[in-house]
Amino acid sequence: MKATKNMPAQLLAESGSQPTMEELGEISKAVKEAWMLEERIEKGTALLAKLGEQLNVIKQKVIPDLMAKFNMSELTTTDGVKVKIVPYYSGKIISPSAYEWLQENGHGGAVKTEVFLPLGKDRMEDGQKAVDVLTKYGFMGACINTEVHHATLKALVKEIMESGKTLPDDKFTVHSGRVAKIT
Repeated sequence: MKATKNMPAQLLAESGSQPTMEELGEISKAVKEAWMLEERIEKGTALLAKLGEQLNVIKQKVIPDLMAKFNMSELTTTDGVKVKIVPYYSGKIISPSAYEWLQENGHGGAVKTEVFLPLGKDRMEDGQKAVDVLTKYGFMGACINTEVHHATLKALVKEIMESGKTLPDDKFTVHSGRVAKIT
């Protein structure tokens, strides 16, 4: 098959049959729609973040300042919306020494210590031995978490499905299909 001015050579090389102009138009329309939706999602995500920031300014600064101006802590608007000014607290640890400070100041219970021991594949038995030793020394909450990273599972499902085999329905949910990646 030879490329025409309306059909790219790559499409011909990958295809066993030549699509009609109408079929190419359908593909082009779907690609354009997907592209436009991706752009709208990007813009919508940015807009959502901006709206969230604006909402925080209004709820944490504008309304409290206006109500404080009139020495008010509660209000019901003319359309029945109730407003009450309540304390707001937020924090973020920015230095490792903060944990020591918490311990020294009677807040050590707020500090959660987790032990994470990454083990390679097929090392479940070693992980269980480590849990057993920790339990022996009084760490009664010691446990082992078993998981398969999502990218590893995706690759494994692909490998199994492409080999013509299936995964048990009572153990896995598998979704397969085709997707257009547009760049």
